[in-house]
Amino acid sequence: MIDRISGLLAGRPLIFAGLAAALLLVMAFTSRNPVIDHSLTGYNIDHNPYSEAGERMMSLFGAGNLVTVMVRPFPGAAAELLRGLEAMETAITGAFPGTRVESLHKASRLLLFEAGREASVREMLTVAGHMPVLANLVGKDTMSLLVAAFLEDPARFDPAKFDAVTGAPFPGIRSACALSTFHIQREMGNAITRDFRVLLPVILLLISGYLVYSFRSIRAVAYALFQVAISLLTVLFYFTVTDMTVNQITSTALPLVIIISLSTTVHLLTGYAFHSPGSPQPDRIRETLRLYLVPTFLSLLTTAIAFVSFVFSDSLYIRRFGLVTAYSIMTVFLLTYLLAPLMLRGLRSKGRSPAPGSFSLSFGKQIIRRNKRVSLILVAGTLFALFLIPRMEFRTNLETFLPRGTEVYSRNREYRELFHSMAEIDLLISMDASAAGNGKAPKAQLAAFIRTFSRHMGAWPEVGSVQSAADQADFEERHSLPGIRIPIFPRDRNPYVTRDLENHRINVKLKNPADIFKVAKRIDQDFSRLGKGFHHEVYSDYLFFQSINASVTASLMKSLILSAALILLILFLLTRSIRNTAVALLANLVPLGCLVILIVLFRLEMSVAVSMALVVSLGIVVDDTIHILYRQTRLGRPLGELGFGVVTTSILLTAGFSSFLLSCSLPNRTFGILCAAAFLTAIISDLAIFSWLIREPDHKS
Repeated sequence: MIDRISGLLAGRPLIFAGLAAALLLVMAFTSRNPVIDHSLTGYNIDHNPYSEAGERMMSLFGAGNLVTVMVRPFPGAAAELLRGLEAMETAITGAFPGTRVESLHKASRLLLFEAGREASVREMLTVAGHMPVLANLVGKDTMSLLVAAFLEDPARFDPAKFDAVTGAPFPGIRSACALSTFHIQREMGNAITRDFRVLLPVILLLISGYLVYSFRSIRAVAYALFQVAISLLTVLFYFTVTDMTVNQITSTALPLVIIISLSTTVHLLTGYAFHSPGSPQPDRIRETLRLYLVPTFLSLLTTAIAFVSFVFSDSLYIRRFGLVTAYSIMTVFLLTYLLAPLMLRGLRSKGRSPAPGSFSLSFGKQIIRRNKRVSLILVAGTLFALFLIPRMEFRTNLETFLPRGTEVYSRNREYRELFHSMAEIDLLISMDASAAGNGKAPKAQLAAFIRTFSRHMGAWPEVGSVQSAADQADFEERHSLPGIRIPIFPRDRNPYVTRDLENHRINVKLKNPADIFKVAKRIDQDFSRLGKGFHHEVYSDYLFFQSINASVTASLMKSLILSAALILLILFLLTRSIRNTAVALLANLVPLGCLVILIVLFRLEMSVAVSMALVVSLGIVVDDTIHILYRQTRLGRPLGELGFGVVTTSILLTAGFSSFLLSCSLPNRTFGILCAAAFLTAIISDLAIFSWLIREPDHKS
């Protein structure tokens, strides 16, 4: 059967190349450039316990519509700074109608009265730092402050326009920079674009350089680059037909497909280059197809299975990413073998085998020569990794999503040093249903509880600040005149209490994001003890994404188990030997053990990126195993040139995924370096363990 297919492909190259060209033309005319999606909503999952609380918080208080401006004043007169803050508010409300701005200038008369009209900026900020509400706007250095802008229409908000407005010169203000989820999402979109512009050229440069070194042929490199173009078009086609956008997760689909498809090309080039250079070209092509068609199909099938298993993920982004990548891999395989007979004819007719001293050959020989010693070391490491599995921690950090090397990342670090971290918890507190609407007494009790519980949380060492309506009440009691109320927040659209006084919001900002789970747990415990008669809900972006992370990671672990079972079945059907299947299983547990050691050693969070790396690595590291098993157990032939091919593909995979270190996204960096480590370990494991435990049919060869 395989001989007939190989002969058919080799005997009619123009017909099959024409069929492939037709498919490529259809994809070319159908495809369009995908839209870059910088939002975080696609990471959401069904039944997130924090979704409902977040929606209620948004509807009641506009939580999430806040844009914070960090202001650094000139060390001059306080009155000059207050005039500048007022001018900034006028500019913001003029550019963004309906936006409410809160800053120190709202209490300018009080501040100048307390500090003195001739007070300096530092003196005025020192005074403000001891006042309720206003203290939350003053930096730790008493030479920086915050301006809070509450948006009326966040859907139409333009961060670039806002930066231009606040970055204009204002009296007394040296610099002003804004930070919000809108700015973070904008930078995420810019980072995705930058990654494409940087990663793809680097990947192509690394691959081209090593192919030139390995095959000593520019035509071989041209063939590989043509395969890159096919991969690019295929991925764009499936992005179009599935209407999928490019985001932090799906942006890795294109580099993945390019790197994986090139392994197919390398095996074809290796088989063609090594097989009987003096024989007729059609015979060489036919023999190359016969040796590599089945193992290549099975290896890419196992990789596709790993990606298809992502359909069990709770995240829409990851489900689509898995399907598009799997479809693309198998489509590229089809196009590659339809075009292979014609493309291989374009290479030198007499062939040109790689130099005997090339790194791929010498590396493989060194591993095989020391196979027993290397195998025992790898097995020992894998057994050690089993004891480390309980130490793998499931945790996440919202700051992980901040693109590295960007202005937003720098602003966040500065914001954390001067004020507090981005980690915060919002409490929505209301009366029980039986007490709601029964007059002023329950509302007064609620307000009293808000004051008590706010002060209670403010005394915790992990808490940076606590903001609630109690701060406003304290401010009014301390600074209002008899019969004259001095409000710091309006009754309508108050960020901490609804107009009917039945719902209160307490905002808790933490000093260190690592303490958020400890604080959240203590809030629940203390509220159940102190908040009798009241109802509370908790929301935090950190907790929201931690819930997503835990759910998606758990679902990806299910994907890992399912794909492992299917891959194991394929290996058994390929070898029809329990012993050889067990050897193959051992060889492929080694790279997964390596990942466990790296995760625990470097305290990597067991996040979506790490979970994806485990699943993807399992699907790809099996590729070399299948090639080796097929050659030795099904064909009954020694490895021969296959050793060169598997080493070369593994080096290309390692180099390609290592380039992810240049990404702005920390999850992508983690994903890339873990996959690279797995592939490098896998080739060492395959060569050592197989050459030790599975004897080649022709030992002399």
